[in-house]
Amino acid sequence: MSRFVALVLNDFRVLHRTGYVWATVAVFALLLFIALQVSRLDFEGFDNVVAAIILLDVVLTPVLVVGLMILLELGQGSFAALAATPLSRVTYAAARTTTVSIIGSAEMFLLALISYDGSLSIGLLLVALLSIAAIASVSAIIIVSPFNSLYPFMLPMIAWIFFLSAPAYGVVFGWDSGWLVWHPTAPSMTLLRGAFAPISPDALAYGVVGAAVWLLLLGFAALEALRSMQLRSAGA
Repeated sequence: MSRFVALVLNDFRVLHRTGYVWATVAVFALLLFIALQVSRLDFEGFDNVVAAIILLDVVLTPVLVVGLMILLELGQGSFAALAATPLSRVTYAAARTTTVSIIGSAEMFLLALISYDGSLSIGLLLVALLSIAAIASVSAIIIVSPFNSLYPFMLPMIAWIFFLSAPAYGVVFGWDSGWLVWHPTAPSMTLLRGAFAPISPDALAYGVVGAAVWLLLLGFAALEALRSMQLRSAGA
């Protein structure tokens, strides 16, 4: 547990030292200003549009941040050093996912609380945000695993962000989202929409169970990706 806490605190220090935290504050201020202006509008489907925008943002941050942090560690040689320590891959992945999920969720959570004046389920909102951010974080470990530098990683990263955000496009453009039922972020999107409008017990169960199953499956894949990166960085 102490190693997990130490890793989480170290990730926060790295993000603060690189200026990411202050950049996040600046972006949050801009988004808050826009959200306060948009919240004055009254049109049909406004709740769904808000949920879609939140999904897009919460997917973007973890994929970008996790990918860049791992590439930074690979470039500095610290990732190879981790393989020689007693630190387990589970602890590393859990700490990195926790750090980035908190950062990725906090911005949209505060934004919704401040700017949204309709009925809001805070519990469902928090669960939805954390599940989206966690799924995006472990996905980023998988995506970045074949790469050693930023430029080759950029296009796959953008493609994966578009893929994970697919349920949001269905909401915005009015697509029939039935074919997205097995999509990794579709259960979390259901929970997110449920935070702004009531959903049925079946939909709630689908959201909770589906998000947990996808996080578990992607988590196992992320551990295998970490093992592959450790072997490669150690010259195996």
